[in-house]
Amino acid sequence: MIALVTLMLLAATASLLLLGAGRRRLATLPLLGELVMLLAMLDTHLPALGLAPPLLWSALLALCALGTALVERMRRRVVGARHADRLHTVGMLIAAGFIAAGATSSIATGPGAHAHGGLGLQAPLLAALAAYAVAATAGIRGRATPRRERLRRAASAAALLAMGGMALA
Repeated sequence: MIALVTLMLLAATASLLLLGAGRRRLATLPLLGELVMLLAMLDTHLPALGLAPPLLWSALLALCALGTALVERMRRRVVGARHADRLHTVGMLIAAGFIAAGATSSIATGPGAHAHGGLGLQAPLLAALAAYAVAATAGIRGRATPRRERLRRAASAAALLAMGGMALA
């Protein structure tokens, strides 16, 4: 479990750094969403931080994902710009789901409660993660995508796959 947490945090940090370094005119919301995702991962896996409850992190991450999708939609309409990466938004929503599922599972396993690991909540997320992994692999292998963006997509996919691995552990 420690190896998965370490992999997830390192990959999320790499994804954040590559996102910030990879674009000249970067919209603020995708970068903010990536930062919220990293902070949520740190806070939910390092209990000593205790910055916010996991469900709040999940809601913030979902709002960042939806805001990013809206901003990209508006930019395309106004500027005619190519979409940055729709998988980024999907990845943030999957991460928000894992955080929420983990939070509800930990609430259920409180004092005197009985739970079975919460896999019932996480099964649809694991299916979405599998679809995400297939789409991300296709995006990573694309020749038209710049190398730095392929590395960022790979790091983001590795972080999400580590989250999925923790759901199964």
